[in-house]
Amino acid sequence: MNSVDNTNKLRSSTNYYFCNVYLPDLFFHKPELFMDCLTNEKRIHEILNVIFTLMSGDGFDTKDFTDLKYEIRREDDISGILLAIPNSTIEPECNFVALCFRNDKPRYYESELYAEGYYGLCSRNKERAHMNHGRVIDDIKTFDDMWKAINPNK
Repeated sequence: MNSVDNTNKLRSSTNYYFCNVYLPDLFFHKPELFMDCLTNEKRIHEILNVIFTLMSGDGFDTKDFTDLKYEIRREDDISGILLAIPNSTIEPECNFVALCFRNDKPRYYESELYAEGYYGLCSRNKERAHMNHGRVIDDIKTFDDMWKAINPNK
């Protein structure tokens, strides 16, 4: 598949827009909603349902996203919500997202599929700038892998 084909698929990819537009925009504009989820897990589903409703209204098919698996983790100066994302089949779609607070500052991480066939760590900031951290561990395929990727010294 060439890059033009990938670009065309990404334009309609629910995975891409969920991980790179809708979720980070809400996370950085309303971090307190997600911080509340660290102690009130049912809020996670409420927030995700709002995002899915918005995406559906914009023409995205979110049926595969309605039962996302997640874990809440806390360790030292970082706490976060890890989401397992379905249907990552072309680069740079994501298989995990971490909505974190390090010293109470929001941090957004995602594991993206690279052309070489492994998942590498990336992050985004409030302005949607994309930072590629590369292959910080061998591959990111589980919640534990994602947590280790964003906490490499643990």
